[in-house]
Amino acid sequence: MRNRKRSPGGVGWAAKRVGAGASRAGLRTGAPPPARLLVAALFLFALSNLAAALSSSVALLVVARVVAALASALYTPNASVAGAGLAPLGARGRALAIVFGA
Repeated sequence: MRNRKRSPGGVGWAAKRVGAGASRAGLRTGAPPPARLLVAALFLFALSNLAAALSSSVALLVVARVVAALASALYTPNASVAGAGLAPLGARGRALAIVFGA
């Protein structure tokens, strides 16, 4: 039987790899309609978090969290572009602050 203990350094390494992969996935979406992409990303994020909450194993939890990270990588840059694009020129900074919750 394998040793299933995880070191904090190993978990941090895995989290960095997921983050790097998620940012690459956000760049590869092409140019679908922004509203459709935002809704799809939010739906995927909610569904993956539901799967994480109902997971019965660590493996399923990790897969659900990776999918949630990919959905977040799709949503965040597109939401900031949409928010800044809808605001007047002088209020774009404030619009970005609202998108990021500041």
